[in-house]
Formats: sequence, structure tokens, C-alpha cells
Amino acid sequence: MRPYYQDEFVTIYNGDCRDFIDSLAPFQLVCTDPPYANGTGYDVYLDTDENLRSLVSEVIVKLIGLSSRVVISPGVANIALYPRPTWTLAWISSAGCGSGPWGFCCWQPILVYGKCPYMEVGLGRMPDILMSNERSVDYDHPCPKPLNLWKSVIKRVSANSLCPIFDPFMGSGTTLRAAKDAGRKAIGIDISEKYCEIAAERMSQCVLDLGAQNTMEAGETAYNSRSTQPEQLSLDGVL
Repeated sequence: MRPYYQDEFVTIYNGDCRDFIDSLAPFQLVCTDPPYANGTGYDVYLDTDENLRSLVSEVIVKLIGLSSRVVISPGVANIALYPRPTWTLAWISSAGCGSGPWGFCCWQPILVYGKCPYMEVGLGRMPDILMSNERSVDYDHPCPKPLNLWKSVIKRVSANSLCPIFDPFMGSGTTLRAAKDAGRKAIGIDISEKYCEIAAERMSQCVLDLGAQNTMEAGETAYNSRSTQPEQLSLDGVL
């Protein structure tokens, strides 16, 4: 498989993620924001309920079986379409992050599959909500997630900063940018060449956010000191 873009931290593939999963598995951490089945105007993907159901059955279910931990932002209306999660985290936005049949939506679910990374290694319990009123930057993509919010999500769902990240619905590359800013390795896939180009440009524009890296050092030190069995880096193509 020839990457569309690759640097020290990030690898991007252009194509249907269903064609890549078997060759890239197993995964330590999947963190992704799939389509919403609400008619969003993506570049090449047709955003229908039928197509989302196919992605859930053919991609998400498979990833849950191939991964230590899977983290999904499905949208409020789609929670029931996904397999029952181990738990549901929440992004709370008092300023609102969309609208629905009952008014402004001030929260978004984050479905998590697998063990809490902090409790698993004896680092204690963490809150299951993330508070953020940050707005997304327009990267010529219809629904990018706010970058600093996504950095917080990644930090919440992984205590080990050496753990690589996989995003099968990469879009404009927010997961990859958040990972790279923290000095973490990541792979992203998107079916749209346009979005792969946008993501590649985002990866090449900035230097590492050393401040973000430093905020993770304490947790990483504690993880390494308490865990007798650190997570193995097994995601092909990023090591």
C-alpha cells in the first residue's frame, strides 16, 4: 500500500477504509468521527442512513473486534445504530454544538469500547465529560471537530502516549493533527482525495506543539511506572 502522505508521525492513505483494515490490524486505539447519515455534503461519500448502517456493520463492528480500544463520535441521533458501548463519554458545549428536534444540542456522545486506560493501570478514575465551547476551523470540510477538543478526547482515552492511533474516517485530519501535536504516531484513511490533500497540508504546516507534549509527560511517567505490561505498538506502517 502506497501512502498518500507520510512523515515521522503521520501516515495517510486515500481509499475505502474497508480495503485497508485487515492489512493494518490489530489496533491499540481507534479514534474516529464517522458520517452522520443526515445528508451532509461530503466530497464523494453519499451520506445516507443505508450507507452509515453498512459502515457500522462492515467497519465499526470489525474494528471493535480488532482493537484494544475504540472511540467514536456518532452524533446524538445515531447512538442506537452502533453496538452497545462499554460506556458513553460526553462532550458538553454550553454554547451549543448543533440543533435537533428538541432545540439546540449542547452535548455530543463519545462511545467507548474497551477498558478505561487510566483505571486499567491503576491511575484512578477520570471524569466522563469534556467541557468545550471551541468552534471548528473551516478546512473546506463540512463537519471537522475542534482541534483542542479532540486533543482532550485523545488524552482522556489513552494514558500511554506511545500508543498509536488509527482513524478510518479521517476527513480533514483533525485526529492526525491532534496526535502529531502531541508527538504521537497515527494513521488516517479517507475515501476523498480532496480531504487527504487537506489533511496532508495540515500535517506539513506546523511544528510539534511542545506544550501539548509536556502536558502528557506526567501521565506517561505514571503509566510507565505502574504498568508492568505496557501496550505493544503493533499498528503497521507507523513504527
